[in-house]
Amino acid sequence: MSTRVAEAEASANTHAARVAEAEASANTHAARVVEAEASANTLAARVAEAEANLVLAQSKIEGQNLELQSWQAGLLDAGETIKSLTARVAQAEANSVLAQSKIKSLNVKLQNEQASCVAAKLARNKAQADCGRLRR
Repeated sequence: MSTRVAEAEASANTHAARVAEAEASANTHAARVVEAEASANTLAARVAEAEANLVLAQSKIEGQNLELQSWQAGLLDAGETIKSLTARVAQAEANSVLAQSKIKSLNVKLQNEQASCVAAKLARNKAQADCGRLRR
């Protein structure tokens, strides 16, 4: 019986060793589960932070889009103003050319009138001189 007892004890010891191995493996797996849960929690926190950053970035983008639209509207207004001013400048230049032409025409008339006036004065002086000679 002692062989059987020894065999039973050996079997029990082997079984106990296997149980100890299984417990150690279970403990290792439990530790890995805890690590995985911690890693999952860390990743969940990072995802939440990334989502919050995404919402903030989208809000900033929307604000910048509104600002851009405002600038574009301002540029359109400025473009229209420039077109209007360009048309006014062209009209003013055309008016200036007409006015300069009229001034030249009036200057020619003035010069003709002045020449006629000088000729009339000369004729008057001659007539006065002739009258003076006739009276003597």
